[in-house]
Amino acid sequence: MRAQRVTKPGRAAHRRVARRPGRGLRSGLAGALVAGLVMVALGLQDATPGPLAALLDSRTRPLADQQAVQQEAAAEPAPQATAPAAEPPPEPAQEQPEQQQPAATAEPERIGPVPPPLPSMPTGPVIRVAKGGSIADALAEAKPGDTVLVPGGTYPGGLDVEVDGAPGKPITIQAVPGEKVTITGGGGGNGLVSLDNRSWITMIGISVKGSGRHGIYAHRASNIVLRDCEVADSQDGGIVFLESKNIKVQRCDIHGNNARGTSASNEAMSFDHTENFEISFSTVHDNGEEGIDAKYESRNGRIFNNTVDGNRGPNIYIDSARDIEVFNNTVTNTTHESKAGIAIAVEDYSETRRAANIKVYNNVVRGNAGGGIGFWTESSGTFSGIQIINNTVVKNAKSDLKFDGGSFTGTNILRNNIFGSGSAGSFAADNNIFGAIDGILDGALKLIKGSKAAGAGNPEGAPAFDITGIKRGSRIDLGAYQVTVENTVANPTTALTGLVNEIQAATSQLTQGLVSAVLGSASRTPTDASGAQETVPEPVTPTAD
Repeated sequence: MRAQRVTKPGRAAHRRVARRPGRGLRSGLAGALVAGLVMVALGLQDATPGPLAALLDSRTRPLADQQAVQQEAAAEPAPQATAPAAEPPPEPAQEQPEQQQPAATAEPERIGPVPPPLPSMPTGPVIRVAKGGSIADALAEAKPGDTVLVPGGTYPGGLDVEVDGAPGKPITIQAVPGEKVTITGGGGGNGLVSLDNRSWITMIGISVKGSGRHGIYAHRASNIVLRDCEVADSQDGGIVFLESKNIKVQRCDIHGNNARGTSASNEAMSFDHTENFEISFSTVHDNGEEGIDAKYESRNGRIFNNTVDGNRGPNIYIDSARDIEVFNNTVTNTTHESKAGIAIAVEDYSETRRAANIKVYNNVVRGNAGGGIGFWTESSGTFSGIQIINNTVVKNAKSDLKFDGGSFTGTNILRNNIFGSGSAGSFAADNNIFGAIDGILDGALKLIKGSKAAGAGNPEGAPAFDITGIKRGSRIDLGAYQVTVENTVANPTTALTGLVNEIQAATSQLTQGLVSAVLGSASRTPTDASGAQETVPEPVTPTAD
């Protein structure tokens, strides 16, 4: 008797049966992967249809239970079968309308100077001045690290500070935040507030008004901070530091000083033979002499982020000093016809007769009666190591870059500036504009995008940021403002919102597609790997010899 033969359909059936265990494993893994993706989608957006999880669980249930879940998920009655079940076509996934997502806004990166913190209640030891009491009496009890907290009111007679703090532990004289403290009248010394020979003293929120001499005066002082103070209406200078070091004046309002006119002693703010000083975020306006004056061998100073306006002038004056930076200032409206907005000078009082290593950058200088940036010597003097970079100097009554005497030695650089008038003089000059500013600057003197000044600067020695603190990047614009911004960072809130919206839209489409696919596959006959329906093996038919 011959061996039984297996027909081709029968052999195919055996092969399919042999492959079935492996196919089941692969199907299980694929199902787990899909379920995992769906679970992630469920975690990322709340709008995922609730019955989906139950629907996925139903794949292991009897067919009757699967049909019940299908009916719940589809929210439609199941079709009534009147004949052997035919596979219903899967419902196509409903196309979601494209959602208009808000674009993630990009903001320029800011790396410039940051203002000091606003006044707040002290956290260390406090000595409170009684209402109507004496600031001096409270100071007499103060130890290093203490704060003398002064309630609002007027305190006549001036203040001689006669105590010192210690390194890292200044004695602070502070107005109660939000209350106005004014020291007025009298004062037999050089200043209504005297800081002579004092060290490690901080004053916050104190007004000093109406001095018959200077407002705040300090000879041989060190480590002094004046913050959120007002100094006004002094007959002589407003704030004066002589032979001092490590001085900071922050967010102060200095006005109406030098009230006696050109015979007044010192300037609205004077730094004479003073080392390591800063004037920042302050307003210096309407004073009868110079606004900010660094003079007579003062050194290592920074004058930045100030508004200096309406002083007799110059508004900012660097006289026979060295190693000074003047940047990010708005300098406007000197009142005397000989006074420039920013002047670098050598007067005969100087022992060295030189101004050296002065860097002036990112300033806006306009509307000054005596010109924009000027150089002047009283009789003779030298300028060396002067750098004038990325300034906007326009609309001044006299030349925007003006020279009145003195000799230039060494390397002096004029770069990336916009001048409405003037010439480069003795500077090594490159990448500057002199002349008409139409089509270059707008009414606020900001650079017009796409103008010939945009991206036209030389990056060598250029400041890393502009007058507003924006990072300049590698393409340097001319002038104080940078409008060609390459390096931006996304606004975190806007960017996150946009990302969440995109994920929600994507997961919504994925969820709907998965629902349709699962609903359709639940009633299908199992298929082989190629997708064809499983064929029932034919019976083996014996054959005769």
